[in-house]
Amino acid sequence: MKKRILLSLLIFFAVSLAFAAGPRITLKNSTGYEVAEIFISPADSDDWGDDYLGNTTLDDGDSFTVTLPRPLSAVNTYDFQFIDIDGDSYTQFDVVIRNGSLIEMTFDDIDDDEDDDE
Repeated sequence: MKKRILLSLLIFFAVSLAFAAGPRITLKNSTGYEVAEIFISPADSDDWGDDYLGNTTLDDGDSFTVTLPRPLSAVNTYDFQFIDIDGDSYTQFDVVIRNGSLIEMTFDDIDDDEDDDE
């Protein structure tokens, strides 16, 4: 009897943790350039947070999978920013995601540099 209760509790906690974790998404670099930094932020946040690449880079054509820190029940719209090794940024705002989403950043997502227009 005690073993069944313990097993039931373990299953309950495992399922609870699975639902508490955020979605797993894949980020793909299709910018044409090596990416040095990747930032992901809930769309309603003013802070980009930490760089998801850390001390590594992401070659053009490569991708990697991350687990977001918040469950979809709390946040399902995110902003994504890639910064290439030349310092150019590429951004997608208000992206609705679900578990298993592919976020592909392309050259078309490059941010306009208003200083170049002056």
